[in-house]
Amino acid sequence: MSDERRSSETLLLDAKKYATKLTVTDEEVKLLFEERKELLKEPEQRYIQQILVDSKEKAEKIFKKLNKSNFITIAQELANLTEDDIDLGWNTRSEMPEEIVENVFKISVNEFSEPLESTFGWHIVKILDIKEKKETKYEEVKEKFKNEILLDKGKEAVYDLQDELEDLLASGSTFEEISKILDVKLIKSDKIDNKGINPDGKENKDYQDERVLRSVFNQKLNEEGNIINIDKDEGLAISLVTDIFEPKQLSFEDSKNLVEEELIAKLQFEKAMKTAKSIKKSVEEGKKFEDLAIQNKVE
Repeated sequence: MSDERRSSETLLLDAKKYATKLTVTDEEVKLLFEERKELLKEPEQRYIQQILVDSKEKAEKIFKKLNKSNFITIAQELANLTEDDIDLGWNTRSEMPEEIVENVFKISVNEFSEPLESTFGWHIVKILDIKEKKETKYEEVKEKFKNEILLDKGKEAVYDLQDELEDLLASGSTFEEISKILDVKLIKSDKIDNKGINPDGKENKDYQDERVLRSVFNQKLNEEGNIINIDKDEGLAISLVTDIFEPKQLSFEDSKNLVEEELIAKLQFEKAMKTAKSIKKSVEEGKKFEDLAIQNKVE
């Protein structure tokens, strides 16, 4: 059977387009920076290795045997820890137990602490590296914040147009007329499938928004759909389905290539299954994986 195909018209109220017509003042950008300044700070981080045991006696015994170069070896031998147990990676203050955090953040690079007690047990902590606290400067985010404010303003402009759009639709204006009156983009499709592919197999670049495609393929013929948010929420769209081409039985000539592909895939699978069963039997007979891989030219 062929795929269902549809022809449609869609009005796109693109927030990015409206953003290009708007302006942002330095005061607006500075205000946003002040609001987010605390969130932009990167806290001090430390790369931590840790030996964690359940008793003070064990921790003190381990501590006496430690030096700068044998931390991992001692942890493995005396605390039965793996490298994954020992390596905590990068940590901020908020990620460490509060009973020991102050002591941990006083240790220098390549130094380790005396045994420290927390609710988790007894810790000996070694610092491998330190990232100092970093504050993001205004100039570093100025352009990014400006573009963000512009896009927000573009979205507001688009939503303000929604009432006008609904009035024009109610008055019987065509999509072509509305496109010119509101200066919004009109896109059209001719017999696309639900993946946005044209009959010639090429992608219809205008119809790659998943929400728009879903809307087009859920609407009735010649009835305007709902106004929807487009992908990434950067505007609005409304579609009209102008024609529906129902699935139909394909002729032999039309379906020949598809049937060939299916048959080839089926034969390839059967061949692979036959090989797999043969390999399985050989494995059960005691043959090595490496030899079988070479013999059957498989990875």
